[in-house]
Amino acid sequence: MLDNDQRKAIEHNTGPCLVLAGPGSGKTTVIVERLRYLIKDRGVPPESIMVVTFTRESAVEMRERFYKALFDSGDYIRPNVTFGTFHSIFFSILRSDKSFRDFKILTGKNKLLFMKEVASSLSLLKNEREDTFDFLSGDISKKKNFGGRDFSDNGQKCGISTDDFKRYFELYEKRKSQYGLLDFDDMLTVFLEKLKNDPELLSLLQKKYKYFLVDEAQDMNLLQYECVRLLSGIERNCFLVGDDDQSIYSFRGADPMILKKFTDDFEGVSVISIHGNYRCAGKVVMFSSKLIKENKNRFEKTLESRTGVEGEITMIMHKDEAAQDSFAVRHIKTFLSESPDKTIAILARNRSETYVIMEYLKNEGIDYYSPFNEGTGKGGELIDFIFKDIMAYLRLSCVKEQKPFTRQDILFVMNKPDRRIPRYGLSNEEVYPHDWVSCFRDDEATKGRVSDLIRQIKLLSGFSPETALRYIQNAMGYYSVIENFLKKHPEKEAAVKAVLKDMEELSRKCKNKEEFLDMLESYRGKRNEKDMGDESRKASSRVFLYTYHGAKGLQFDEVLLLSVNETVTPSKKAVREEDIEEERRMFYVAMTRAKEKIVFSVVKKHGKDYLPPSRFLFEMKK
Repeated sequence: MLDNDQRKAIEHNTGPCLVLAGPGSGKTTVIVERLRYLIKDRGVPPESIMVVTFTRESAVEMRERFYKALFDSGDYIRPNVTFGTFHSIFFSILRSDKSFRDFKILTGKNKLLFMKEVASSLSLLKNEREDTFDFLSGDISKKKNFGGRDFSDNGQKCGISTDDFKRYFELYEKRKSQYGLLDFDDMLTVFLEKLKNDPELLSLLQKKYKYFLVDEAQDMNLLQYECVRLLSGIERNCFLVGDDDQSIYSFRGADPMILKKFTDDFEGVSVISIHGNYRCAGKVVMFSSKLIKENKNRFEKTLESRTGVEGEITMIMHKDEAAQDSFAVRHIKTFLSESPDKTIAILARNRSETYVIMEYLKNEGIDYYSPFNEGTGKGGELIDFIFKDIMAYLRLSCVKEQKPFTRQDILFVMNKPDRRIPRYGLSNEEVYPHDWVSCFRDDEATKGRVSDLIRQIKLLSGFSPETALRYIQNAMGYYSVIENFLKKHPEKEAAVKAVLKDMEELSRKCKNKEEFLDMLESYRGKRNEKDMGDESRKASSRVFLYTYHGAKGLQFDEVLLLSVNETVTPSKKAVREEDIEEERRMFYVAMTRAKEKIVFSVVKKHGKDYLPPSRFLFEMKK
């Protein structure tokens, strides 16, 4: 049953429209019903409609809900509406252009190797850990997502100067072009540049797409907004659904003020607020609304709980983090026994706040789901690189004399550990060792490193599986790669040790490396099957652990917020007013995940520091 606000948005006629849809207001329902209204009631051709979301999962869910709505109403035809993320849709359009058909996407380990090669060429960041290049990649992404704007702190997290960052960025872009590569952000920057400089393409797309529906519009960055603005052309049928109070991705370039910019740039924008919250109980809505009204740069709106439930808000003080962790586990046990059909989430500003609780839950035999726990979701994927690397080394060692190496295997291992070997000479799928070495005849230092790697690979060929495994880890230095990983992810130490132990036991059972490779592939497959059960575990779990960011879009019967203290939330890094406002939005998002009850957990002592309760708690009591 649709309320008046929802129906008004769904039946908006033509032209630009901004729908301010707060937590629990049924924004997905609005988009799905808007689609059906356009196609069935207005006769809009489905192929002229583009629906943009921010994750692939959201796009799939939106599409399936739309098809189900049609099916339930007796319509069994699947309209050809375009669903997808900004990146997937725009890159698909680029790939249809013959000038971009041969470009490859730079991701994952290949991107890390490429970035290290660029750094080596400039004599920067030698022997740095992977997280250094994560920071560098973030600065590059920020520069692109803010339309090429330079920031005074670019390069600081990596330990390089702003001038060195500029040098790095220029060479990074140049090398990408030379190698025919595009990184993730290029899907937007290159697409926007193409729209601006290719009137024929722009006209073609404007004729094809007449209606644009954007979900979670508050998460748009300037590049994405400009692409939609250009594509919408003269008719400007842009239907943006979002909530500036839930904009929490500034590190990706998202800016809640883009919604305000939309109302300024598009003449005659209809702004429709949906007031009903069908998720959260009365007290949850009341206190979260008081909090978010402290933000000055926002659209004024009033939310009303439509659940008919009063709800509960409580605060508990603990002497330190250890006491908080013990309380959380006791609270979960009580919750599970007293509320057999309900869910509870432990939410934290930083993921490290949940590690001890996860260990306690494991020891208590309590089933739970967390996206950063080993064996579930991303946690399981994190250590899969060990299998890929070890198996690549082993495959290379099985290559017969005078036969070529496989390019992919070389790329996997040539800088694990970091040998400062660039990608030169690796343009073909088959890599002959002699030819590869010859590429560096004018660079004796690099030539020596490449030759030494090839020598060690050939030595591997004569070893038993068990000896080969130890040689890779110790003599070839691969264990240092694992150590660097554990510095970044200390919570994975037990899982990594278990995997290495299992590998060693498997190696003893195998007569040769070919058999060992088969065994490793089988073992890895079983682990991945276990990880593939992640969604079913998620669906069956009643206890969840997330960060504020990770919980966005989810809902639980009860939410327990950890360490609601100053310097934690808001973070001590939040100094400027706009940073505090984003921290407040994050806390607002965390609160509104709760359907019935919120428990604020405050500690007197956090680490070595005595911290006061968060200012957000006082703001809600005004």
